[in-house]
Amino acid sequence: MPASDRIEDIDRGSVTRDTSPDVDERLRIIAALALLSPEHRQVVVAVLLAGSTYTELSESTGVAVRTLRTRAFYALRALREHLDGSEDT
Repeated sequence: MPASDRIEDIDRGSVTRDTSPDVDERLRIIAALALLSPEHRQVVVAVLLAGSTYTELSESTGVAVRTLRTRAFYALRALREHLDGSEDT
């Protein structure tokens, strides 16, 4: 193995950690999503993050569109409450 391929040869100063506000915000959102029930999280991820329609999700899960919309409403409300509350800490 060439000397330049060894782990010990990596300039540790060149490795940086991304601590931007965007990373912090993404971590807060991931933590908030983890608090949702699987059913609520499924709707948020599929419809709001992945761009599926309620109809597509309904067809793939067998859950009525109205039920999915209700789940999305309560999921977003829970996310909003969690994220608003975590800003205070």
